[in-house]
Amino acid sequence: MATDERLRRHPLVFVDDLDSPRLRQTDQDHLSRSLRMDVGDRINVADRSGRWAPATFHPADGTANLEGPVYSETAPASVLTVAFAPTKGVKPEWVVQKLTELGIDRIALLQSERSVVTLSADRSERLLRRLGSVVTDACMQSRRVAPAVILGVLDLEEFTALDGESLLCDPAGHPLLGRENPADSPLSVAVGPEGGWSPREAASAPLVGLPGHVLRADTAAVAAGVSLCALRRG
Repeated sequence: MATDERLRRHPLVFVDDLDSPRLRQTDQDHLSRSLRMDVGDRINVADRSGRWAPATFHPADGTANLEGPVYSETAPASVLTVAFAPTKGVKPEWVVQKLTELGIDRIALLQSERSVVTLSADRSERLLRRLGSVVTDACMQSRRVAPAVILGVLDLEEFTALDGESLLCDPAGHPLLGRENPADSPLSVAVGPEGGWSPREAASAPLVGLPGHVLRADTAAVAAGVSLCALRRG
């Protein structure tokens, strides 16, 4: 049986230590109340490093008993990154949730010249803490054992300095899905604010287009994630 099939079959819960797995209270409550699980029911536990193991649920003391060997998922050869500029009226939590479920490896919030939403240091810190929780929950939902990494709040210069090739989404760009990308090459794509890139920003990296018509910024971020995953699998 393939590893992903084992993971899909039972709920996934993150623990700090696979040698002595103890569940968070919120996870215990979710398994017991929402999923109606009882003592001895099968779950999978993971430690956020790509390692996971089958286990049984023991709600009385909040523990899980390992029922098989510890498996390790191989990290993808190509690292995929999506950066997006938060917009008014759209919660970045939603975008991060969807990108995590898709399998994007790294996610960043972007501050560009035409950004309407400005993130102060205090606001950024609070938001990044929330996004960490969003990533964890999305991984458990999608049975992903190695969580996406939140890079933080980047400006465009910091984004284009990431390893691999950095691309900017723009309706004038060549189709992203038509690109040839080596299997082991990191690829980073940025989605700008609703006002688009400034002329200076648009000249700083190659422009790529996404499927569909003119997309909302949040839709574009998810479309970029889908396109990157398709390139990796292709």
